[in-house]
Amino acid sequence: MLNTSVRAVIIDDRLDEVEPLFHFLNTNGIPTNWFDNDIRNYPQLPLKGVRILFLDFVLVDGQTDPRTIASTLMAAITKVIAKDNGPYALVFWTKHNEDLAIVKNLILTTSEIPKPIAVLDLVKKRCMTKPALIHQTMQKKISNDDVLKVLLSWEKSTHDATCEVLDLLKQKTQPATSTDFDDYVAKSKTGLEKFLYVLANAEEGDNLVESRQVLVRAQMPLTNILYDKLDAKIKKNHKSLKLCKRILSHKTSAAGLFQLSELNTMFLIEIISDSKDTQLRPGNIYKYSNFRRLKPKARLLLPSVSRSGKENSDIIKVLCASTTNYKKFYKDHQENINREAIPIVIEITPPCDYARISRTPIARFIFGLLVPSNRLEGKYPDSENVYRPIPIIKYDNTDFCLIVTDRIYGIERDSLKKLQAPIMRARKELFVDLLAWIGRHLLRPGRIDFS
Repeated sequence: MLNTSVRAVIIDDRLDEVEPLFHFLNTNGIPTNWFDNDIRNYPQLPLKGVRILFLDFVLVDGQTDPRTIASTLMAAITKVIAKDNGPYALVFWTKHNEDLAIVKNLILTTSEIPKPIAVLDLVKKRCMTKPALIHQTMQKKISNDDVLKVLLSWEKSTHDATCEVLDLLKQKTQPATSTDFDDYVAKSKTGLEKFLYVLANAEEGDNLVESRQVLVRAQMPLTNILYDKLDAKIKKNHKSLKLCKRILSHKTSAAGLFQLSELNTMFLIEIISDSKDTQLRPGNIYKYSNFRRLKPKARLLLPSVSRSGKENSDIIKVLCASTTNYKKFYKDHQENINREAIPIVIEITPPCDYARISRTPIARFIFGLLVPSNRLEGKYPDSENVYRPIPIIKYDNTDFCLIVTDRIYGIERDSLKKLQAPIMRARKELFVDLLAWIGRHLLRPGRIDFS
């Protein structure tokens, strides 16, 4: 539980009483914040990444009522730790563990408070005499065979991998020679700026005229190095045979525990919340209605779709041309599907084309449709012209089937400058698979059919 990526917080009115704990955490390389019991001295914004919180059970002298004590503790936790902090352990200094049940219940029922993964009650004087007792107690509470240890181990691996990437950048950009330290610092900064330009140029090319995007694009390639280093560390971490067997024992009971649409949305789709993110990007998924606002020259390159929702049937017939059984099902449910389906356009321009906009003036899109999954009743189109398997994703609190056709359309980039922000973006795994599927379809040799 205690490692150098852990961030600890102590809330206690007497700093001198917790000095041994401070010393123990510091010597173990654990960054620690201390706050007294004055709410005015708490951080302006709740902290994130706290993994252990030490808290005096009675923060205000004179309080004796367990419910009043519990309410004061809840207010302190809410002020110090962010709701989206993630897993953390809560350690109370108290001799009255009979009152701890009230606090635990209040934590469970208070939505603003991040739920801890463990709650411990320890005697302060005993722990200050021997702070290692804290570590020993937590080891018993969260052993190496505890699944929560996987999350903490992964966080440490991420932290260490990030440090290695930053160190690699430092090594690549530090000057070979320098006259003095100030010269060394100046040359190091210039070297780093030049290196970031190289990365941004590889990512964007001629698009770097958009100066505001330089820093964003320069950081993107760094994630590839981070993934490699993190991958190597994960493979070495946390080899608990007992935990592996326990996880495998859930093979049957885990099915259906999590909604398929939520998992797909988490790992395959990124929901775009920034309405200002209008830059063309591989994998962007737009509502087709956005394209109606474009110049006529651009719209001519797309299939004709009327503004009327009833005309969505033309789109669906293109996408869902399939077996006789499916056509009959569509005919029976045509009105509901037409009314609730959302026509979409997915950009499949290869990433390399973005770096050299002058060479590829055409952006490429494929046509698709978001259809409420309850309307299809599990009867999905099985045409070879439709991407399979059809992912079910969650958008606007509704489960949709993402139906994608193999028809490619090209639009001049200059016509897309006023395009509105996408509603979502296909993550790398889905985007690459879509490109591979489109590529296989385009490269089919064809055949002569005498049937």
